[in-house]
Parts: sequence; structure tokens; C-alpha cells
Amino acid sequence: MLIYKEEVKTLIIIIFLIFSIQKTIAQVSFLPYQLLPNETWPETVCIGDMNHDGLNDIVLGAGVNFGPDDDDKLYVFLQNTQGCYDTAILYSYLALQDGVSSLDVGDLNNDQKQDVVFAFNDSIGIFFQNASGSLDQPVCYYSGISPSGIITGDLNHDGLTDIAVSNWNDDHLRIFYQSATGFNTHDYPKQQSGNPDLVIGDINHDGLNDLVTIDADLFGGVHVYTQNASGLLNPDIIYHPTSPGGDYISLDGVALGDLNNDGQNDLIVTNYHNVPLSSIFIYFQDTSTGLLINPPVEIHVHDLPQAVKIADLNCDGKNEIIVFHHGAALTCLQQNDSGNFSLQQYIYTTGSGWFINPMGTRIGDVNNDGILDVVIADMENGAVILLNNTGPVGFVVYDTLTSIDTVSTITITESYFFVNTSIDTLSNYEVTRIDSFLVTNTYRSDSIRFDSLFMRK
Repeated sequence: MLIYKEEVKTLIIIIFLIFSIQKTIAQVSFLPYQLLPNETWPETVCIGDMNHDGLNDIVLGAGVNFGPDDDDKLYVFLQNTQGCYDTAILYSYLALQDGVSSLDVGDLNNDQKQDVVFAFNDSIGIFFQNASGSLDQPVCYYSGISPSGIITGDLNHDGLTDIAVSNWNDDHLRIFYQSATGFNTHDYPKQQSGNPDLVIGDINHDGLNDLVTIDADLFGGVHVYTQNASGLLNPDIIYHPTSPGGDYISLDGVALGDLNNDGQNDLIVTNYHNVPLSSIFIYFQDTSTGLLINPPVEIHVHDLPQAVKIADLNCDGKNEIIVFHHGAALTCLQQNDSGNFSLQQYIYTTGSGWFINPMGTRIGDVNNDGILDVVIADMENGAVILLNNTGPVGFVVYDTLTSIDTVSTITITESYFFVNTSIDTLSNYEVTRIDSFLVTNTYRSDSIRFDSLFMRK
């Protein structure tokens, strides 16, 4: 038996050329760009696709600055095809609300569109994105007393995005587990204090997302809630970083990411002090036990570190530590050839005297050039974008977003056979039949897209 079958497949090939084996470390540099005038009071910011066009947009939450036209508004800046931003679209929060303490984005109704969730008073509100690429009026859910931190992620490994909320004056964390009909809530005990910074990620190398939060009070601790197989969070494991000099610790920011290039998440927290006590603590993940290695590694940094992020800003394949300081200053700690964070680079300052909300900083590609940028909600200077103009050392940009149409067609013909064995009931003999067929597969590449193609100088 001979069967001919032709299968045509269209392949869209996206090629990212990243050259990470370099002896010289590229110094991170930015081009500051102010997005929002400073008449507003920006407190928190996030990055997401808010009109499902495949481009990252910027969502900013403004508090109260005695300007009724601007206060209590959600600002959505849509990115256009030139990598720039159009005039903000404003959405009002609810009445009788004292600003917004934190916000995040995520698909919160499983429709493949990004929604915005924010915390206020004693509740959370969700702006669901509609089919037209705008946001509907917010839907609200009670959370607890003074929700201060909010983050989205899958916390019960069902493939749906959940919401974690830390309530400042309550003794619990509340998780809003997404379901087909809305949300189911579950509370987890915590100390009656809080911090606007929460992070979600796998911190014990079991393939499940965990939740980490910190206490903002003096002598506060790091609380790690690991997820178990049943889709709930285990009681928190508490880590108390200490200073060799016995000085008190004031935690302010937390981040997760791979800091020693072993493929596993490590944890970092900031210690809010002036020099010489100002520092960051790094808890590396133990590859054998899945626990954090205690005590942590302490690195001293500039004055008053608050928020902290982990990302590869200089395109060398290794993560940097980005620290945001009181006064809108930013420093970047880069790895040297030994993997130690010994190269500290003081990058940017606005001269602002305001605090930086730990949830007022984000890192993402906001101009569609394939390189990560920084966005800061600066209460004095407005929303500030730091466009990353760093590239790999020894290479120059040849072109970006280049497409080559109809580049190749490959035809592969393969033969297959199967054996069918049966018993002839009349003769009682075993009868074996071999059937064979050919399959002709045609693979056609309709286009190849080169994103951020670098060539040697």
C-alpha cells in the first residue's frame, strides 16, 4: 500500500543574535526621557500590552496632588509603531479614593488580554481590557485593611493568573485565585506590617511559583511562601538578614532573578540606610536543597536604597542588579569575569528629594528595540523613561526588524511501514502483513525576521 501525503508548513523564524562571550563589559547607559508632566503625582507604574497590538505600553497610577483634573487617574500611554508614545488615555478610579498604592498587569479573565489591577482603601479594583483595546470601568473586590502591595502570577499551577495582595494593617496575605467564574480567595497568615513590594517566582527549584514579601519595620524579615503540589502556599519561611556591625536592618525592596548564572532564581533585598550602612543582601539558592543560603552576601551601595530589580541591561547574557535610591538616583551593579558584583555604576539622578515607591519602578522594552529600558514613577519629575542605548561590546547594530520574504522551500520524503499480524482461523497459521507508505513533507519559510542583528566592527 502506497500513500502519498503532502504537508505544507509555514515557519515564522524569529532570530535573536546575542553575543555574550566577551571579555569587555559594556557599561550601561541611558537616554532620559520624561513622559508625564510633573503637575501630576505619579506613585506606581507597570508595563504591559494594553491594546493587544503586540507592543509594550506604560500604565501609571497617579495619587493626590490637589489637581482634580489629574488626581486619582490611571494613565495609559500607548506605544506607537515608531517606538514613541501618544497622548495618555485617562481612566478614573472610584470616588472617595485616596490615590492608588500599587498596581500590576496580567490576564485576569483568561481572554488573552492584559488587564490592570490596583489596590486602594480596603479593596482591589480591576480594569478589564475589552475587545476594542480600551479598559472597562473597574470591578472591585474586598481585600483587607490598607492593601499596600499587589502582584499577579500563577500561584496554584492551573495556568491562570492569580492576584496576591499584602494588607499593611491586617495579619494576612490574601490570594485571589482566578477561576472560570471569577475569583476564589484564600488568606495566609503574616505579621501585621507590610511593604509595597511583592515578588513571584520559583525560589526552591521545583517548577512552581512561590511568593516572597518583606516587612518594612525595623528588624523586619524576608517571608518566603513556597507553593505545594496541592496548589496552596506553605507557611512562610522567615529569613532575618543581619549586619556584621550589629546595626539594625530596614528592608525596603525585594527582587528575584538568577545572580550566579546557575539557572535558578536568587533573592535580593535592599537595606534602607545612609552610607556606610546602606547595602543590599543577596540570598543565593542552594542547588541541592532548594533553600536559600543563609547568611546572605552583603554588598554596600550608595545612600538610601529602596526598590531593586534584576535584569540583563548590557546584553552580555548575565543579569545586573539595578538599585533605585531615595532621591530618584539609580545605580547598576554589573558582574565581572569572576561572577562577582564588583562593578558599581552610578547612572542617573534627577535631583528629586522624593521617595521612590518600590512599585514605582519597572524594567521592560518600551520602545520595541529588543533592549530593556527603565521606567520610574518620580513624584517630583513625573514619569521618567530611561531608554537603554547599551549594546554588546565589539558589535554595531546592522539593522533591526528586517524581514526577508520567501527565502527557502525544503522537501523531505520519508518512508514508513507497519506490521499487522493475525491468525488464520481456517489453517491456524499466523499471517503477517506489512504495509508501507511514503510521506512527503514540504517545509516553506515564508519569512525570516531579524530582531536586533549585530555585526562585528
